Amino acid sequence: MFEPMRTWLATLPRPAKRLLLVVFDIVILAAAVWISYALRYSAFFVPRPQQWLVIAIAPVIAIPIFVRMGLYRAVIRYLPERAIWTMLQAMTFAALGWVAAVFLTEMAGNGLVPRSVPVFYWLVGGLLIVGSRFAAKRFIWAPRDEQLQGGQIVIYGAGEAGSQLAVALRSQGRRLIAGFIDDDQALHGRDIAGQRVYPPDHLPNLIANYGVQEVILSMPSITSQKRQEIVTNLTRYPIKIRTLPHIADLLAGKYLVNQIREIDIDELLGRSSVPADAELLGEMIRDRAILVTGAGGSIGSELCRLIARWSPKVLVLFEQNEFALYNVHRALV
Repeated sequence: MFEPMRTWLATLPRPAKRLLLVVFDIVILAAAVWISYALRYSAFFVPRPQQWLVIAIAPVIAIPIFVRMGLYRAVIRYLPERAIWTMLQAMTFAALGWVAAVFLTEMAGNGLVPRSVPVFYWLVGGLLIVGSRFAAKRFIWAPRDEQLQGGQIVIYGAGEAGSQLAVALRSQGRRLIAGFIDDDQALHGRDIAGQRVYPPDHLPNLIANYGVQEVILSMPSITSQKRQEIVTNLTRYPIKIRTLPHIADLLAGKYLVNQIREIDIDELLGRSSVPADAELLGEMIRDRAILVTGAGGSIGSELCRLIARWSPKVLVLFEQNEFALYNVHRALV
């Protein structure tokens, strides 16, 4: 019954989600003031005309504070429990700002704001702000996370192999496909196997809007040079890259079209890999502070895993994409 709403909310663009959250906060903060009056009088509260201004000013003061403290930057799906402290801090500053605005102006006169109301406002507002975030996390994402393994994917290549792969993945019912990416301009905007085909430069939008975590290369017949070019371009993004086997392996019967393998390190580097000197690596990493920039990408995340094996004193991950940073941190701990 609620699945269409969950899907609609989950697939909204990030700016739209932030705007929706701001509007929701405006409503619940105003409601928090009203509830505070009702608790104070132990009865259903009908505001006097002057008290509507007292109610309206609460979200006007609170929203800029919430923005400043990053409440609208957090990814609700991965909201940690420690975020409760940040939200309570923000609500504390919002309540203090509201108190200052009310009691340092004429609005506190004539008994419009009993002194216990700000205390109730802080308690009720904090409960609603914290509760709404974790309720949204549970309502929108928990059912989807129980059904999905690995998050949404994009298939690079809308040819025969790609369409077969999409059908196979969809039949398993465990993955969401955000769409195809293909270099062929004639395919852009078309629907293949029930999925839209996008140009390669649309990938950042798919990552931002749909939370894409993985790209699967489904072009088994392309040349090694073309494959390496595509892989190099994809490593700029905070995603996992996997591929279908080469056409020769498919023809030889070594793999099926829906058997996906990890990208080989040679395909990431564009050259043959050089065996690492274990002794030298240990001397350079052990008991030292190591910083990895771009830690959420394919190469960066692999570096983090390798470095962690050598027991550094501190491993610092630097990544612009919060979602990618969360994934690599979760993999390490």
